[in-house]
Amino acid sequence: MVDLIVIQAITELRLEGQPPEGIQLDDDCIIRPLDERIRFLSQNIFHPFIGLIHHESIINASAANFLEQVSETPVDDEASKGFLLRTMTWTQLFLLSLWLIKDNSGNVGDGHLLLAEVGKGVHGFWSQRPGVLNFTADCHRLPSTFSKAEIDEAVALFARLKAVLPQGPYNLDEPRPSGLVFDSRVVRTVYFAQAARASADVAVKVAFQCLCFESLFASSSDSISHRVSERTAALIGLDGPDKRSVYTGMRKLYNARSTVVHGDPIKVSALPALRERAKQADSYLRRAIRKLLEMEELLTLFSSRKHEAIDAYFLMQIFPGNAPTPPAAGTGTTTRAS
Repeated sequence: MVDLIVIQAITELRLEGQPPEGIQLDDDCIIRPLDERIRFLSQNIFHPFIGLIHHESIINASAANFLEQVSETPVDDEASKGFLLRTMTWTQLFLLSLWLIKDNSGNVGDGHLLLAEVGKGVHGFWSQRPGVLNFTADCHRLPSTFSKAEIDEAVALFARLKAVLPQGPYNLDEPRPSGLVFDSRVVRTVYFAQAARASADVAVKVAFQCLCFESLFASSSDSISHRVSERTAALIGLDGPDKRSVYTGMRKLYNARSTVVHGDPIKVSALPALRERAKQADSYLRRAIRKLLEMEELLTLFSSRKHEAIDAYFLMQIFPGNAPTPPAAGTGTTTRAS
């Protein structure tokens, strides 16, 4: 029998009200409060392999993805690496679910997997760096606290995201696959949203945020900024004034994006306003993704390539009501000139 032990620290987050047994997101991902068991393993078993810096990142964290499993059969190198990558993927997806609740810079440390056998001791050890480093919408790294109610919401969103996002094998020895090969607008938007969160430069973040909205709402190259702004407002606006406010905010975002992508320098004096644009866009984006995830009909529509159906949906949102019935032949009125 082979013991498999995974430890991956969660940083810059405080997760309140966690049960001692942790939050089980998957059989291969359990978010647990830092306890004496994790600290003991890090200090006495993992420390020689990971060094002082990684050990301290674990013991100073408030939570970790922590797994202890037993395999009845031998575990080879390829299976070990795949297992470690899979559990780290679920941790990153949980961080994305927390972001859908509110903006934060929650991150994870390196993932560490130790294999051991009774009587033989440690016979395998692998570490893997996370693929991204997250920042807040205005490009800070700050600690954030989530209440139990917020965590419960995030766990529900995690399940929805997990059901929507495609899952497939990934060979660490091959080039990283693209997340843009899928038909689903939601999948492509999540891909760009993660890129936006990982941007430490606010101007680049704004450019990625615009790509998110275009992935969701653009159906042609016609009047992109107006069309995307209008559709964002139609989807997430609560009432007339809120829709107009969202539309105005989106047009300002696109004005900022034009400066970024067309090669003009960003004035230092403009950076505070640009950060506000990024924070506002981050809020709009989270609202849009959550609405799609929580409404099955919309999720199905935006997971397809049916551009005409999406055009028809937004036309109905902007101009509600039944289409007028054309008059029957021969019933029209003719005006005779005098």
